[in-house]
Amino acid sequence: LPLSDKPSRTLLEKVHGTVTGRAEPEELLPDSDWVRRSGELSDDLTLAFDALRPMTGASVEIESPDWIKLTQGDLLVERGKTTRVELTLAPAAHLQGRVLAPSGAPVLRARIVAQLVHEAPEGQAAPAPEDAGNDSTEEDGSFDIGGLAAGSYQLAIHHADFLEKKQEVGALVAAEKRTGLAITLDE
Repeated sequence: LPLSDKPSRTLLEKVHGTVTGRAEPEELLPDSDWVRRSGELSDDLTLAFDALRPMTGASVEIESPDWIKLTQGDLLVERGKTTRVELTLAPAAHLQGRVLAPSGAPVLRARIVAQLVHEAPEGQAAPAPEDAGNDSTEEDGSFDIGGLAAGSYQLAIHHADFLEKKQEVGALVAAEKRTGLAITLDE
């Protein structure tokens, strides 16, 4: 993979007392006793976190617009041992397009949410759509939402100056890049 296409990994680790041997800058997550350490994958697509305290329940998360988000949790880290985790990534789908005002002008800072639409079980109501990714429009009204798993989607578009709008996208397959979506908002 080219360097810019490499996903990053994040390790969540439970804090017990002070943190020592910091391998990467870390941040205490709000309202919790968990610490987040982040890093970029090396050229051989590996990542190492050194000087971790022994713990149970650690997790590794890989997130990138080009890959479906993946988390491996409940990891055991033992003193003096290496905990190896091998993860298989799946290519993600992308939705790209523009949001326009009724006049045809681009809409800046509209919030676009890609929602995974689930099938209704037979004889039951369909479950609520699940937020799967989001973006805010640029000056030209463009948006790009990546990291999407295969499935059926709709877009929910929000902007203070316009009515909220939902637009069906339909089914996406793995690694599909659907471009040219044009959404016109109503006042």
